[in-house]
Amino acid sequence: MIKSLLKTLRLVYQTFCLAIWALQHDFLWECQMIVQFIDFFRDRMKMTVRLCYGVLALLVIIDIIPGLTGKEHHAHSWVEHYIPGWWSIFGFVACTLIIFVSKWFGHLGIMTREDYYDD
Repeated sequence: MIKSLLKTLRLVYQTFCLAIWALQHDFLWECQMIVQFIDFFRDRMKMTVRLCYGVLALLVIIDIIPGLTGKEHHAHSWVEHYIPGWWSIFGFVACTLIIFVSKWFGHLGIMTREDYYDD
C-alpha cells in the first residue's frame, strides 16, 4: 500500500515537472502526459477512490483539530465556536444542495427532449 502510494506521488511529481517543461517547449507533449496521468488513475480506480477518501478524511481532521484543542481564535459566530469542523460540514451540505437543486431545476424545464426542434 505504501509502495503504491509512493509510486503514485512520484508519478504525480514527475507529471507536474514534465508539464511545466512542456509548457515551455511543446504543447503536444503536455497533452500526452495528462492523458497518461488520467489513465494511470483510471487503471487503479480502487486505489484512487481510497486516496481521495484519505485526503478528504485528512482535511476534515485538520479542520477539526483547532476546534478540539481550543486554539481556534477567530470564531465569528456561535456555530464556529461550538461545532468543530463547521466549515467542512457547511461546504459539503452546500455543495450537495447545489447539485440537487440544479438537477431539479434542470428537469423542471431547462432540459428538453432531443427531438424538440424536429416538430
